[in-house]
Amino acid sequence: MKTYSLGFILIVVLLFSNLFYPQTFTTTPFITMPGDNTDIDVLTNFNYVYSPTESFVCWVNKFDSVYSIYLRQTTTASSTENILIYSDTNQIANPKIAFVYNSSDSAVRIVWQSFINNHWQILSRIYAADTLTNIIGITDSLTDHITPALSGKIVFWAQNGNLVYHDLDSTGTGNYILDSAGCSNPSILNFSYSNPKLVYEKGPTGSKQIMEAEKFEYSLGSQWVIRQISNGGNNKNPRMNFMNIQPSYEKFENGVWKAVYETFRYDTTNNISYNCENPITYIFPLLINKKSNVPTPFFVVYDSDSLNNNKEIILNTAPYSDTTMNLSNAEGNDYLPYISFFGLSDTPYVAIYWIHDQNGKKDIWMAYSKYNPISGLGPGPGIKINYFVLNQNYPNPFNPSTLISWHLAKSNLVTLKIYDILGNEITTLVNEYKSIGEHSITFNVQQIKNRILSTGIYFYQLKAGSYISTKKMLYLK
Repeated sequence: MKTYSLGFILIVVLLFSNLFYPQTFTTTPFITMPGDNTDIDVLTNFNYVYSPTESFVCWVNKFDSVYSIYLRQTTTASSTENILIYSDTNQIANPKIAFVYNSSDSAVRIVWQSFINNHWQILSRIYAADTLTNIIGITDSLTDHITPALSGKIVFWAQNGNLVYHDLDSTGTGNYILDSAGCSNPSILNFSYSNPKLVYEKGPTGSKQIMEAEKFEYSLGSQWVIRQISNGGNNKNPRMNFMNIQPSYEKFENGVWKAVYETFRYDTTNNISYNCENPITYIFPLLINKKSNVPTPFFVVYDSDSLNNNKEIILNTAPYSDTTMNLSNAEGNDYLPYISFFGLSDTPYVAIYWIHDQNGKKDIWMAYSKYNPISGLGPGPGIKINYFVLNQNYPNPFNPSTLISWHLAKSNLVTLKIYDILGNEITTLVNEYKSIGEHSITFNVQQIKNRILSTGIYFYQLKAGSYISTKKMLYLK
């Protein structure tokens, strides 16, 4: 009986592996305008996690000493309409795009760096309904190469070692310091609005750590929570992806750069004689996995110098298989991949974009594949999700706040309680009737009355009718 069960499990895993992962990619030049095309950013909007409705690529073109920012909506692999956002003979760099917070017409905001009079400034404008708004200056007189990061309503940058942000929806014009001393290279989850999550480097060159900052909204206000997510050593280049709540980054280990993907904390590539750089991960949002509590499949993409003495774009699948694909497979150097979608809801495609540098010219290439999980496995429009699930809290470990979320198969009386390791009840977070669907609540240790929690393991338990689930979490004081 055991042999039969193991064999059955193996068949299921192999079947899931074949269905979850795009098995073939089509690689093609995507943007080949005269001059150099660099500094990509991508953006995808979802009607639901399975239905990409809008997708954009933004980049910088340099031709005959003129710098230009372009935006292209990627409804197909052959989209060709380039929207000119800004052009100047002064240097332009690092355009970032995000959907405008609380916009009803899917307006896109673009921010970028512009080098004028021997200093950097950050400029911004909005594209909506085939119209561009006036250019707005966000900040000026910056001496650093600031590499901005943009969410729906907040722009971040590093300035003189400080991590600075500006609320674009605020009536004020002030810039605020979020962290100080050795901060650099921020990256943000660009669809997040009220609870943005940011990752960045901090520390001296040669021993940088990766930090995470997340904003939590409460009834009485809001609070930023900052924590270190790297595990010592020398780390750099944290990157967030729109469908991944965990970042990827590089770690220098045994003489090479390894790709660390936080989806399964501190998992790294196994390279020992070559570098894996600029990693970015994608999680397939397969809700079916929550029924069996198996890991959600994902892939990590990075550029590597392991093949043909030049950089190539490599894709690794996980966790069910360890398939490695060379997506670029071309002469020249291919580097800095980004992951996005294009297409309409009935035919979505997952796409990887990157810089292709050959014979002194830089273009943007892409590899795309039909989004296989849309077929037969994930719940599409109108399909009822009929299960209960209690998700792992995030962040974990936490201090002082963490988010607990769950899904109800039907409306029910719900209780959610927190216990210490001895089984003593700490607090009741929820005790009320809840409707079918997704729910979440923030647990903040500072809001517990008449008790101070110490560092350690705690449990949270959800009861909804006959459904009971308990998970543990770690509080670090």
